[in-house]
Amino acid sequence: MSGHRSVLLFWRKELDDKAQHVIEEIVDADILIVGAPTYKGTYPGLFKHLIDLIAPHELKSKPILITATGGGDRHALMAEHQLRPLFGFFMPRAAGQRNRS
Repeated sequence: MSGHRSVLLFWRKELDDKAQHVIEEIVDADILIVGAPTYKGTYPGLFKHLIDLIAPHELKSKPILITATGGGDRHALMAEHQLRPLFGFFMPRAAGQRNRS
């Protein structure tokens, strides 16, 4: 497959300008409202790949609201069991928590 460029890149510096802009918009936002579709009980791999391109310190103390779409009753806890731990790694500001800067 010569000439084929993978969509999945491992380093942010490899992103094109448009993709760099998307990451900058996420990092520079005052608050994030993050929604992900449910796929087999969790978020899709491409969603996780996007989040992996963000350094943990870039979202520290940022308010983040998480939500999930799709799935059925068996997927009802996806936000709690998948998204909350994922974004907890970034040490966001919890609801009602004061910014101690």
